[in-house]
Amino acid sequence: MAMDTFTVRSTLDPATSGGTFDLVAGGMIFDNLLKTDGQFTLHPALAESWEVARDASEWIFRIRKDVEFHDGSSLTAGDVVYTLKRILNPATGSPSQQALASSLDFSGVERLDKYTVRLRLKTPNAFLGQLLANYNLRVVKEGATGNDLNTHAIGTGPFKCIEYSSGNQFFCIQNPNYWQSGLPLLDGARIISIADPAAKLQAVLSGDADIVDEIQPSQIPQVLRHSSVRLLVGRNFGFQVLAFRQTISPFDDVRVLQALKMAIDRDRMVNVILQGYGSRGADVPVAPDDVLYPSGFNPLPCDPGGAKRLLLAAGYRDGLNFVLYTTENLFMRPAAIVFADQARRANIHVTLKHVPAQRWGRFTTRSLLSLLGGFAVHLTS
Repeated sequence: MAMDTFTVRSTLDPATSGGTFDLVAGGMIFDNLLKTDGQFTLHPALAESWEVARDASEWIFRIRKDVEFHDGSSLTAGDVVYTLKRILNPATGSPSQQALASSLDFSGVERLDKYTVRLRLKTPNAFLGQLLANYNLRVVKEGATGNDLNTHAIGTGPFKCIEYSSGNQFFCIQNPNYWQSGLPLLDGARIISIADPAAKLQAVLSGDADIVDEIQPSQIPQVLRHSSVRLLVGRNFGFQVLAFRQTISPFDDVRVLQALKMAIDRDRMVNVILQGYGSRGADVPVAPDDVLYPSGFNPLPCDPGGAKRLLLAAGYRDGLNFVLYTTENLFMRPAAIVFADQARRANIHVTLKHVPAQRWGRFTTRSLLSLLGGFAVHLTS
C-alpha cells in the first residue's frame, strides 16, 4: 500500500483542522451556520432560518442579529461570505475545499444585505446544509488568517480561548455573551493532549481529569471495575477503514479489491478488536443502523477460497504481497494485525510497517484523515 506522509501541524483554524484535539477545542470556540442531530436533520445555529429552492440550486440564509464575536464585534453576513470563500480557495488547504467546490464557486457566494447570504450553486446539492455543519465550515471573523486563529482564536462559540499550546493544551472560559440562552453550563475547561492510552485512562481513574476520549477496547474491563468512573458507549459514531490507492497496481484491479474484501472475517474483527463494542461495516462510511444507509446493501462474504480464485484470475499465481502502513492510534494497529493474519488464508501476504502517530497523515485527498492522539478534559464550574 503506497502512502504519502506529512508532519501534521496542530491548529485551531477550523478550515484546516483535522486532529481530535483541535476539533474538540474548535467546537468550543466557533459555531456553524447550521447543525445536525444524530439523524442528520438540520437545525438552526448562526443561521436562524434558511430557504432552499425546489431543485436545491439556491440557498438563502438569514443570520442571527444578536451574535457577537469574543472581541465584542457583531457577526454579519460578511463573516459568513468570507468563511465560505476562504474554504473555496485552494490556497487555504482545507480538507473540505473539494466537497464545497463541487457545487459552489466564488461567484455563487453573495451577501444580499447585512444579515442575509445567498448561495447560487453551479450544481444542485440537497445535502449542502449537512456540509455547512461540518467542522471545517465553522464561521470565523472576516479577515482572519490561519496565524490569527492560532494566536487569537476569536469565534462566536460558548467558550473563549485563554491559552492554546499547539496540540498539547487548551484552556477556555465561559463566553458570558453567548447567543444561545442558558449555555454554556460550565465556567471553563482545560484540555490536555495525552497520546499514551494507559496514561490517558489513568488520568480519569485518578481524578486528574473528568473526561477522556476513546479508550482501547481492552481497557473496558478496567473501567467497569472502577465504581467512580462511568463508561459512555457511543454507538456507530465512527468507522475504521483499510485504505488502498486504487490508481496504482495491484489495487487498480477490481478483482484484487474484491479478494481483499473476501479475505476478511468482519464479525471476528469486531469481536477481537472492539471486544464486541461495534458493528460490521459494508465498505461505505455509513453505519448499518443509519437512516442514510443504502437499503439491501451488504458486504462481500468472507470466502478465502473465493479470494484465491480471484487473485489467480488477476494473474497472481503465487499470491499477493504488499506493505500496509499503520500507526498506534486506537484501533488502527490491532486492525492491521488481525487483517494480516486473516489475509494469509487467501494467499495474501501483508508486511506491516509502523509509522509514528506524529507523522501519520492522509493517504490521498479522498481517504480518511486519521485523528491524532487522545485527550483528557478537566471541567470547571
